[in-house]
Amino acid sequence: MRSPTASLTHKVVNFVEFRGAMNTGIAKESQIIFQAFEEFLEHHLEPISREWDKPVVRFLTLKEEWLRDTEFLSSIHEIILHPAYLQIIGMGPVAVPLIINELQTNPDYWFWALSAITGANPVTPNKLGNIEAMTESWLEWWRACDLRNEPICKAAISELRRF
Repeated sequence: MRSPTASLTHKVVNFVEFRGAMNTGIAKESQIIFQAFEEFLEHHLEPISREWDKPVVRFLTLKEEWLRDTEFLSSIHEIILHPAYLQIIGMGPVAVPLIINELQTNPDYWFWALSAITGANPVTPNKLGNIEAMTESWLEWWRACDLRNEPICKAAISELRRF
């Protein structure tokens, strides 16, 4: 079954082929309108990146932007309020396993994103400020999450499995 976008694209291609086969004896105004329409189609029907449909690619792209732009920042507020970081939070539950994977390989300031998405905060006050201890708290939370049958864990895993 074709997606709506593929179906529309097919119709547009047929239109453009029809337009190309037409006699060039049409009025100048009509040629300008056809040209503007073709430019519109070229710009708007092709997505900027089809890969934004894939959460892993989207996450990795946003993560790289966030890391690059915040590499030399010392303010935690500036780091976690970066637009790419906020977009990762906006990805919702599908981002949770991706963030957990990042914590396992490259611990960083993912705690606020995890807390914002899940509503959980497994970090005890005595671990605040210690990235290694905070990371371990979240990793323990994730390992036990499935066992506790928490809805956010089910949602995160089922969302990621869709792709």
